[in-house]
Amino acid sequence: MGEEQLSWGQRLNMIEAALDSLHHAINDELIKLTAKGRTPQVNDMGYADFWRRIGRFGPRIEMASNQLKSMEHSVDLRRQSAWNVPREQRYPVKQSIRDQDHRLRQVQAKAKRIETTLEALKQRGMTPTTADLLSGIQSLTKNFESFAGELETQALVEQPVETMVAPKVPPTGAPSIGSLVMILTVIVTALRKGPKKD
Repeated sequence: MGEEQLSWGQRLNMIEAALDSLHHAINDELIKLTAKGRTPQVNDMGYADFWRRIGRFGPRIEMASNQLKSMEHSVDLRRQSAWNVPREQRYPVKQSIRDQDHRLRQVQAKAKRIETTLEALKQRGMTPTTADLLSGIQSLTKNFESFAGELETQALVEQPVETMVAPKVPPTGAPSIGSLVMILTVIVTALRKGPKKD
């Protein structure tokens, strides 16, 4: 059956079914992303696939919205032509138009909600989670400790024998390497104990 042979109500039902399927797909992506607890990173193998899937949702919503807009126009035309119907037959025609308008607005509202859900998914895919921040701090701490170890080794190698009796004391007010590492460790520990809000 071609689209031109479908009734107004059948066309609207088909659009709503497509929107429901789309909403399910978007929610599925959101659930998987939340369960993972991490934001897709550029160096992740699934990064490109994730954004490719998300990119397909927008055009589908736009197509459904355009179809609904066209159907809204047809309802407006019916409303205008209702005044040409004989007075005694006008009430059922107007009631039918009101029913169509009400049903159409329900589906349009659903399309708006799905569009909002898609925007939330996009934001979720770009916003670092607590796990992301912890991972970043831990990586920074690890790299800093490695760098600090290299500096200390180099200092011992370059230090004259007579000055190796006592360790060098950092200038007043300058934090030592050990204290900086300790500060980073305290931050990581505090974040681990704090509430995780993704």
